[in-house]
Order: sequence, then structure tokens, then C-alpha cells
Amino acid sequence: MTRYSEKDPDLAAWIDRMIDKNSKRVVDLCDLAKSFYFHPAMKGSLSIKYVLPAVWQTNASLRSHPLFSRYLKHDDAGKILNPYDTLPPLPIGKDGGSEADEVVKEGTGAMRVYQEMMFGLSRNEPGAQEDYRKLLLQYCKLDTAAMVMIWMHWVAATN
Repeated sequence: MTRYSEKDPDLAAWIDRMIDKNSKRVVDLCDLAKSFYFHPAMKGSLSIKYVLPAVWQTNASLRSHPLFSRYLKHDDAGKILNPYDTLPPLPIGKDGGSEADEVVKEGTGAMRVYQEMMFGLSRNEPGAQEDYRKLLLQYCKLDTAAMVMIWMHWVAATN
């Protein structure tokens, strides 16, 4: 089986189960936020980019949690930063001599970087490819952690 570019039929079957809309194991956090969660800091948006900062600002236990404390940073005035604003820029293309700092803080930026990585001028430069990979992993790691943080906040709020 080569669906999903995966030769392992067990893994492909697991992916099929995970993306099945009727699965009781998959829950869309956006649907939960729409039905059950409101915070003024979300400014009416259900996007994870608005829900996470609202949760982050109000839940000190998340900020001190060992898995998430790396995202606890303050601005010059002492205000807690949105975790997405703590992602550092990474140098890209240092091997090719045209180094530039890049940072990905949202999905459109991630798609742009992925497109550059796969089809751009540096697609054949191993160093740039590794730099883009690190940049995307940094963003995806926080996006995944964001879902866990939001879930943990909601679970704690219901207990």
C-alpha cells in the first residue's frame, strides 16, 4: 500500500482511522471552542492563534509546566508573550552564502517555507533544506503543544 507515501499497511490503516470524521477518537478543538469556550482575548476568533494566547495568559500552571515553560517569555514591559511570538528566527541558507533569518508563526508562513523547501531555489542545497526542516519542526512542535495546552486548560476548568 502506498497511500500517504507509506508502505506500511498498518500505519496507513491507522491514518485512515484517525482521519475518519465519524471516529470518536478525533475531536476538533475548533468545534469545542465554538460551542463551549469564550475568552475576551480571543477577540471573537476560534483560531488556535487566538485561543492559545487567551489560555496561556490565564493559566499559570501551563506556563510552569515542564513541557511548556520554554515558551514563557516576557516583553520589555514585563507582559507575558504569546508563545508564537517566542519562536526565534533561524538562519536559512548559510551554506549558499545568502543567509537570511526566517521565522514561522502561522500556517501561511509554514506553507510558504515548505514550498520554498520543496520547489524553491535552495531545494538542492542540503544545508538550506536542513535549516527549513528545523524551522518547520519548531513551528509544528508549538502548534501541537498548543492543542495539548488548550485541552489541558479545558480539562482543568471542568474539574
